[in-house]
Amino acid sequence: MVHFYRNFAKDYPGMNHQSSAFTHTYNTKYMQLCVIGCVLLLGGKLHSLFFTAANAYNGYVHAKAMEKIKQANPKAYNYMMEEETHLWARYKFDTQLKALDNTTNFVESFNGKIEKYRHKPIFTLLEAVMEKFMSTIAKRAEICQEWTGRVVPKVKTLLIKLEVESRCCMVTPAGMGEYSVQDGRTKFTVDLNVGHCDCQFWDMSGIPCKHAIRCIIRERKDLETFVDEAYSIERYKLAYNALIHPVQDPTFWPNRNLPHIGPPPTDDIGRGRPETARRKDITEMRGFQRASTIRCSQCGVFGHNKRSHTGQSGSLVNKLKKRQTNKKRKRPIGRPPKQGSSKSTMKLRTPHLE
Repeated sequence: MVHFYRNFAKDYPGMNHQSSAFTHTYNTKYMQLCVIGCVLLLGGKLHSLFFTAANAYNGYVHAKAMEKIKQANPKAYNYMMEEETHLWARYKFDTQLKALDNTTNFVESFNGKIEKYRHKPIFTLLEAVMEKFMSTIAKRAEICQEWTGRVVPKVKTLLIKLEVESRCCMVTPAGMGEYSVQDGRTKFTVDLNVGHCDCQFWDMSGIPCKHAIRCIIRERKDLETFVDEAYSIERYKLAYNALIHPVQDPTFWPNRNLPHIGPPPTDDIGRGRPETARRKDITEMRGFQRASTIRCSQCGVFGHNKRSHTGQSGSLVNKLKKRQTNKKRKRPIGRPPKQGSSKSTMKLRTPHLE
């Protein structure tokens, strides 16, 4: 969804046309927080509706957001509908995935780890990647040994947050684990037996939503027992149970009388430094748009630099010169002399010129 949004923001910069530069900041691991905060500040209404439609857990919220996008910009609506909905709309995802993210965080994290080693030879690159992930797996396998309870700490924190939000929900029991929950002006049906809620948050993520949490609290049951097994500590330990074994240095390898493989030919290598940037896909935004706020160091006028200076002085430099000439003289250090004293009446003598 990250690349899809980049192309969307490039063609449709928003209602206030100020968010084109914001699309370059999505390669961080905490992208979700940056998107929610900066889109509302810079992207305007159109980008806010985009993420509402993409991150909606049910079809009703998705349809409402798409309808508002169509009213605001029909071309943007047609652009989104050209892409297959199940590739970027969360409510179309398979419910067996049990994932909270709607981004390519795994790919971006991998690219960030190997960024320093991309220009290295292939053998050095593979060794660096192996050592990087070998230490990561060992560190996480050691940390999880100290955890207690059933689910991982991140899910525990989320459950506490959802429990606080569930205090505004009104529960009406129907019997046999089924409830009707009033949240504002909307009613939701909850079935604790199958782990279902009409908001689809529990179905998609595997973590009980605030409506289901209010029903679980009413039955005085443990919230962690209703979380999907994918978030359990046992599954986490099982994922990092397989370690990457270290590889011996080539000096300790046995001699197998194999042909020597030399370095690649250097005839086809061009001038300059080798490229270190990742080759972007066709669907990704290319190039970098330079900001139009550059200022010339000669004349101080915005819009050009020192190289393209034409010799005309700008108004900014004139203002700065006037400020410097109109500056008040600083007060001398020390106590001023008293009136009538010899120091104040003493005149400076000029040297006699012969």
